Amino acid sequence: MRDALCVGFPGAHASIDSCPKWTTTTGANVYDMKHLQTTLPAEVPLDAALTGRYRAYAPPGGGTSNSEVCCYSYCVAGLIKSVPPKAAGRSLCFDAPEGGTSQPAEAPYAECAKGLIVGGEQAAFSASDTKRTRESDNAGPWVEKDHACCYFMDMGFLGRPFRPARSERPRVAAAVESDAWALQVRELDLESLAPEIREALAQRRAADAALEHASVASFAHVSLQLLALGAPAELVRASHQAALDEVEHARAMYGLASAYRGAPCGPGPLDVSAAKGFDSTSDRAGALAAFAMATLDDACVAETAGAVIARQCAEAAESPALRSLLKRIADDEARHAALGWQMLAWAVREGGERAANSVRERLQSLCDAPQQPDDASAVGREAALPQHGLLPRAEEARILRATLCDVVVPCAAALSV
Repeated sequence: MRDALCVGFPGAHASIDSCPKWTTTTGANVYDMKHLQTTLPAEVPLDAALTGRYRAYAPPGGGTSNSEVCCYSYCVAGLIKSVPPKAAGRSLCFDAPEGGTSQPAEAPYAECAKGLIVGGEQAAFSASDTKRTRESDNAGPWVEKDHACCYFMDMGFLGRPFRPARSERPRVAAAVESDAWALQVRELDLESLAPEIREALAQRRAADAALEHASVASFAHVSLQLLALGAPAELVRASHQAALDEVEHARAMYGLASAYRGAPCGPGPLDVSAAKGFDSTSDRAGALAAFAMATLDDACVAETAGAVIARQCAEAAESPALRSLLKRIADDEARHAALGWQMLAWAVREGGERAANSVRERLQSLCDAPQQPDDASAVGREAALPQHGLLPRAEEARILRATLCDVVVPCAAALSV
């Protein structure tokens, strides 16, 4: 399969011909483009076609891609594995394998593999997401639209997603063997757990930890955007405080993942390239509209649902120590969700009708999106999770949908959106 890395270089590169023909990958985070966890070549060649697509892409809701970015691509081996569909998560899309696949998806998508190991996690082929991506005018520059293959990846709901550009997928750091972020969590009953339950708990907590860790960068990015937009001091202060909360959440989740796995688990480097505030001087109304739409997605929907999920996880946990830890996280996430609504209200007031229209359109697209089917085979596998402070993915998906319909839509209406 083909993976890619897009980077910005100092100085002007108005013409693709002026991009360096090769670039080194030292320190690059492989999650930058495709979330394929593999060993990068030392040097990778310029991909002029992808660079052109990236530069020409106009993200939904306004804004443009960075005209000075140069993209590089290379081939990697994708591990193919047939896996059951998940009930909740995020869709990731790739180009169809250039050499074909020995395990094709169902017709008419036989050029796609039926399942992948993506970033160490299983991801099942999604015909519905593939169809929507191939038919969409906003598929993004990462894939050849007519040959896209989309997979549904279980990534959880905790934390605020980190994606410096709205056209890209959330970034997370790969897991490494390190205890630098792991908070020691006491009073866990590990001896009585079956090995498969421990591994399931370790995988879920490692995924939650990666999201919480990325949330630190997300709030730092939001703080820069708030400053660029001239936001009031209380919003900037609260954003920095939320980032500190997320540091502790990540430490707790990495601690749980390490305990369940019986080995240190921590984050590797996180790619924060292009994570900077944007220039709002030339089109402040457009910048406010983009900020409002991003806040709706990442705070008003994701963090509101995350707060509800965290509260139910805390109530279901049997261990008093785990229940207390998750309750503190749930309280913080509820405060972060409230902050998101404050940011949205401010952006809509400042941005006027243009910002309000962007939020309305995004709400409509979220409400119209089809639901992922429940994975019946997961019921037995996940039956033991609630007592350990985790909900089945199908239940998380139902909470997300209910939060959108019963909380987000009426609250947005109250903001005159």
